[in-house]
Amino acid sequence: MVKQNIFITGGLGFVGSRLSLFLQNTKKYNVTVSTRKRKKDLPDDFIKTGIEFIDYFSLKEIEQLEFLKEIDTIIHLAALNEVDCVKFPQKAIEFNIWGSVNLIKTAQKGGIKNFIYFSTVHVYSSPLLGVLNETANCRAAHPYSITHKAAEDYILAERDRTDINATVIRLSNSFGSPAFDTSDRWTLLVNDICKQAITENKITLRSNGEQKRDFITLEDVEQAIYLILDKKKENLFDGIINLASEKAIKIIEIAKIVQSEYQKLYSQKINIEKSNKKDINNDNLKIDISRLKSLGFEPENNFEKEISNMLKFCKQKFKND
Repeated sequence: MVKQNIFITGGLGFVGSRLSLFLQNTKKYNVTVSTRKRKKDLPDDFIKTGIEFIDYFSLKEIEQLEFLKEIDTIIHLAALNEVDCVKFPQKAIEFNIWGSVNLIKTAQKGGIKNFIYFSTVHVYSSPLLGVLNETANCRAAHPYSITHKAAEDYILAERDRTDINATVIRLSNSFGSPAFDTSDRWTLLVNDICKQAITENKITLRSNGEQKRDFITLEDVEQAIYLILDKKKENLFDGIINLASEKAIKIIEIAKIVQSEYQKLYSQKINIEKSNKKDINNDNLKIDISRLKSLGFEPENNFEKEISNMLKFCKQKFKND
């Protein structure tokens, strides 16, 4: 079997690290990742994976990389996170939008067959309300989602005018244990409350916990992308696919799962403290994944397994802090 060559930008990020390692371990793909980290800053366990490493500072520099001639698929994850997009809005425009434009154009010119872009379900609205499928109107309201939506438009335009199989993945609130000890995404809700459980022996919510969110495990994200990688352009609708659990639950419910898994692991009960701050009622939230299901995807939604692994990761990472 001839292996396909996959290039993943942001391959040491929170989602990228798990996806890179998962695809490499399938033995079906040769994986190359890009990161702004220098080689001496890479974790030792990353060096041993067999994943190739490309050092770059700007997505614009990727145009000069000779290895792209051998790449079959680009998975584009590199982006400023939601916190940095607020702090550095101009940089968010340059990196999230124009960096993505440069990359899809480079891919198309270089004859790369497939391009998968990771966007966010938050392009629909803030807060997320109602039933949201891929044809819903988008009213992005945050620099993070606004820049992703703009990048989507450029990528989909390239899909429409050329032969490139470009797909936009609108990802919901993914969570799970990072593949390597390089993640700095502790502002994400589930990551944050798992860290709180380990470091503070309690969970403090910034709201009353009644708002619903669609959470999806990284294990389900891996399986979905593995499925999409085999699909031809004509089977991927108009190029937009929601990637979610389709199971919106209240924030307090996910906190209670963390509380329960903590007790199972460490035989100690921790308290959940809630704020009096009320969120907008979104009990009707549903991220529709009918398109993804029609391709054969069915999320396992094994929240307990991912949270248990995250708690173990936090215990190891923060035990000496």
